Amino acid sequence: MLEKKIAIIGAGNMGAALLRGILRAKLIPPGDITIVDVHTQKLESLRSQYGVRATAEPTWCFSR
Repeated sequence: MLEKKIAIIGAGNMGAALLRGILRAKLIPPGDITIVDVHTQKLESLRSQYGVRATAEPTWCFSR
């Protein structure tokens, strides 16, 4: 596994596909991935399904 943190901007089809691919390949653990989107319902779905961090505030990613 890589020792990196990643932020995925957008929780739509492309963002979710990127997330699944990264997790399936075991490149980065879920706790080191943050997904950003303005749609909180999508964020909550991905957070509960994959155990990633989720936020509607993109600047949060850069302060960690």
